[in-house]
Amino acid sequence: MHIAFITDLHIGAENEKPFNIDVRSHFEQVLQEVKSHQPDLIILGGDLCLEHADKEVYEYIKSQLDAVGISYNIISGNHDNATDIAEVFHLSLWNNQLVKRTRLGGVELFFLDSTTAEISQEQLEWLQKELEECKSPVFVFVHHPPLKADIPYMDAEWPLENGAALEQVLLDFGKQVFVFAGHYHIEKTTIRKNITQFITPSCFMQIDQYAKEFKADHNVPAWRMITWENKTLQTTVHYEMK
Repeated sequence: MHIAFITDLHIGAENEKPFNIDVRSHFEQVLQEVKSHQPDLIILGGDLCLEHADKEVYEYIKSQLDAVGISYNIISGNHDNATDIAEVFHLSLWNNQLVKRTRLGGVELFFLDSTTAEISQEQLEWLQKELEECKSPVFVFVHHPPLKADIPYMDAEWPLENGAALEQVLLDFGKQVFVFAGHYHIEKTTIRKNITQFITPSCFMQIDQYAKEFKADHNVPAWRMITWENKTLQTTVHYEMK
C-alpha cells in the first residue's frame, strides 16, 4: 500500500502569490511528482485554501486531482469549510463533519475533522467505539497534530485545542497508532507510548520550528510518501526543488 500525503496547500485566488510564492505552481509540481510514483491513494491533509474557504479554489484543486487519475480523499483544516469540500468533491458528511473510516492494504484508515481547531465530542466517541473493533495498526489522518511537538510558535498559538482528549482515546486503544498530520508547516516525528505522530511539511512554505514568533524558514514545497508492506511502515518526506 502506497499513500501520498499532501497538506497545507494554502491556495488563493488565481494569480495570488502570498509571500511572493506561486502556490498553484507548487501544488501542480508536487502533484506531477506524486503521479510519477503512482500511489494507491492521495490524501490532501487540509488547509487547501489560503485564508478562507473558497469553492473556486476547491474546484481548481479537484480539476487537478481528477486529471491525475489516482483515487483521493480530503480532510479539512482550519482554513477550510467541510461542507463546501463535501459539495465540491462529492464526499459524504457525518454529522456535518468530514469523518470517515475505510480499509486499504489491510490497514484501518481513519479521517478526522479538525476544521474548528478541535475534535468534536461526537467524533471522539465515534472513534473510541470504532477502535474497539480494530487490530493493530491503525492510521489516523487529521489536520492538527494531537501531540505537542515542541514547536514553540505553533504549540502555543495554533494547537489542536483538545489534543489531549484525542491523545487519550488513542492511548486507551493501546495498540499501534500512526498519526499523519500537517498544520505546523514543518517536518517532525513525535512518539508517545503506542502513538507515532508524523507531521508533514507544507506544499506552500515552511516555518522556523525554533522561533517563538512566526518566522518563515523556506518555501520549498513538500509531501510525504507512506508505504505499508509486509506489516512494516516506511515513510519519507520529499522536497521538490525546481
